[in-house]
Amino acid sequence: MRLSLSKLEKFLSSRDFIVKSFFTIENKCVFIEVININTTNTLLIYVNDEYELDVSNKQDVFKLQLIDINTEEFEDDTIKDKYTTEPDQKDIEKDYEEIDISENKRDNMEEFLEDNYKKELSIRDINSDDTIKLKEISRQLKRMKFCVQTIKYKLSIIIKNYLCIINIENEIDLFQIKNYDGDENRNLYITIDLESLYDNINTVNFDIINIRNGLYNIFDKNQKKHLVNFEKMMNEGQSIFVFIEKFINKKTQYENYLQKLYSMNDEIIQSEKNIQEKINNIREEYDSKGGINSDIQKSHIISKYDNELIDIKNTKHKIIKNIFNIKSKLDDMVLYTDKVFFDNLVMIDAIIKNINSLNSI
Repeated sequence: MRLSLSKLEKFLSSRDFIVKSFFTIENKCVFIEVININTTNTLLIYVNDEYELDVSNKQDVFKLQLIDINTEEFEDDTIKDKYTTEPDQKDIEKDYEEIDISENKRDNMEEFLEDNYKKELSIRDINSDDTIKLKEISRQLKRMKFCVQTIKYKLSIIIKNYLCIINIENEIDLFQIKNYDGDENRNLYITIDLESLYDNINTVNFDIINIRNGLYNIFDKNQKKHLVNFEKMMNEGQSIFVFIEKFINKKTQYENYLQKLYSMNDEIIQSEKNIQEKINNIREEYDSKGGINSDIQKSHIISKYDNELIDIKNTKHKIIKNIFNIKSKLDDMVLYTDKVFFDNLVMIDAIIKNINSLNSI
């Protein structure tokens, strides 16, 4: 079914979303990246197979090439994977439990948050450093998919020129994005298919916030569990606690920055509304008077307010830019720390088991 792109953009705009990028496979639009201009929430929309969107005349259209991960080349070959076995999936699922966004949970944040976690491109065509990162993210998404296995929302990570997603079947797909200039940070996105977006449009902003907060809560709780396991397995290695203290302080610092930026953004939005209201009132006042002198006075006064609006919009742009920058750093720090703790725990467990095995000699 062919969809009108202009109507879709108007629909998104009515909820303060603007389109940033389109992603295509064989000239078919499959993902749309959108941003809420007020909350700075980002969302990746999956365009269901039955829909067609013509984006041929749009800018910021990027082609996706599926990476074949079902090959021997993509088999885990890091030190961790050579000398350890992957933990049982049931054990991982206990830590990465589901996030619940049902209606009866939305009013209470504490109840909303779960106690714990719940032409194909060959991998040989990708450089070794990127291959390692893609394997890490693939393993991470395999754990994180338990958080969203029963809800319409899924998760994805964009790093450099790669898109890594949990698809609607709750399986992992990796894509290379052609001509995409992404950064080194792991950027976390909430993903939803187009049909589900229509059904959840009234709560989507609230849902995005709750899912992100739920994931951060899960990461925090799992890191505490990892620390307990570290203490049990290691009598030394005090440096890990120094790192954790630095991590907590840095995370708190970023979160405080975001709160200040959000407050500034709210104030800017309110100022923008106030000035626009003044402009509308001036137009009504002077239009009722009529005459050339009234028009000149009206234009002169409105011109001053228009200049103020320009300054406000420039300030708003800087604030939003800073919000994206801090959120990107926060996402990357939390995701990378989660990866390091998980992998290290598996390796240390293998070391202890290997040492204990000497008793049987």
